[in-house]
Amino acid sequence: MMIVLSRQEVPLATLEPLVKAQLIEEWATSVKKQKVEVYLPRFTIEQEIDLKDALKGVGITEVFSQSADLTAMSDNKELYLSKAVHKSILEVNEEGSEAAAASGMIAISRMAVLYPQIIVDHPFLFLVRNRIKGTIIFMGRVMNPEAMNPSVHDFEEL
Repeated sequence: MMIVLSRQEVPLATLEPLVKAQLIEEWATSVKKQKVEVYLPRFTIEQEIDLKDALKGVGITEVFSQSADLTAMSDNKELYLSKAVHKSILEVNEEGSEAAAASGMIAISRMAVLYPQIIVDHPFLFLVRNRIKGTIIFMGRVMNPEAMNPSVHDFEEL
């Protein structure tokens, strides 16, 4: 999981158009291991997309008509598709991120501050990326993260 957090004074809308595949690849290949404390709010993103128009747009139309032949899938000769939906959910919490087969980790600590702190308390972009192929699996933005005060929350050490 990659978090793109601008400086507080730079609006996310200014940063978003600059985030392209080539830049993401550069970030991923130039990252250096360093211990940091990351304070990231819990969030869940859900999206449901109706695929019917997209499928019809690429020529898959017959399965949506009442004369569709889906007997290879079912003995019911009256069967046809009325809807095709894709739903995705990304949940990020103290245990990491969970979405399909993608996972990541949030490093947080109860110890005294020994490492640089990254406090995600203003709008940010996130993406879940396959490290081997570089494919972006999920990408989105969080516009209203809950403000996090590290001294108030009881964080678990990972």
